[in-house]
Amino acid sequence: MLKKVLFTALACTAMVFAAGDTSQQQQQDQGGAAGQQEMMSTQGTIQEINIEEGYFTLETQEGTDTIYFDEQQLNISLDELSQMQGEDVEVQYTTENGRKTAVMIAPAGQGGAAGEGEKKQNGQKPEEQPQEEMQ
Repeated sequence: MLKKVLFTALACTAMVFAAGDTSQQQQQDQGGAAGQQEMMSTQGTIQEINIEEGYFTLETQEGTDTIYFDEQQLNISLDELSQMQGEDVEVQYTTENGRKTAVMIAPAGQGGAAGEGEKKQNGQKPEEQPQEEMQ
């Protein structure tokens, strides 16, 4: 009988500690997820560009999105962006606090944003990567 009581007490103690560790791990996971931003992509037509306010509107199949940009993080210049009004583009962006921020904009179908064409490997574009010799 005493053996059963001790075993039950030890089992309950272990479960309490395990539950405490799990909640700590969940808090760490949530904190880590807040620090990391998942890259998303979308495609549509640029309707309006507001350089002064740092955003553009994109008409997609789902509706109209407002996507912000930071000139320092964007893959193209503001001059290039301003020439894309009315163009069909692919956009890669991050979302923080519900605000979408573009990091890459490219003409649709050229693979620059959401496609495979300009995929970097080891920080280099495909044309910059050393070619292996065929034997």
